[in-house]
Amino acid sequence: MAEQPIYAANVQAVTPCTTLSMPTSTFWHWLESDTSFSLLMAQLVATKMYPSSNNNGTIKFMSGKQKLLHYLIDQHLPYDKSYFTLTIKKYPISL
Repeated sequence: MAEQPIYAANVQAVTPCTTLSMPTSTFWHWLESDTSFSLLMAQLVATKMYPSSNNNGTIKFMSGKQKLLHYLIDQHLPYDKSYFTLTIKKYPISL
């Protein structure tokens, strides 16, 4: 739907469930003809996307010091307030 390449994902259900598979054209037709379904899909996407986009927008306008502080707070281990772990990743922290 987002005109992106196909990607692989793994999902493991913890309870019995039923899955539904359909061609993209059938899904589009369903969205166009069922307004309740369209609204439900819009709400689900918005619920998933809002926290990520809100956080990214907030970080974008922070100063370098604020970004570093935000990163350090995220790395702090909440169960032991006496220390935090600084994890090295593939890329440096850009300020």
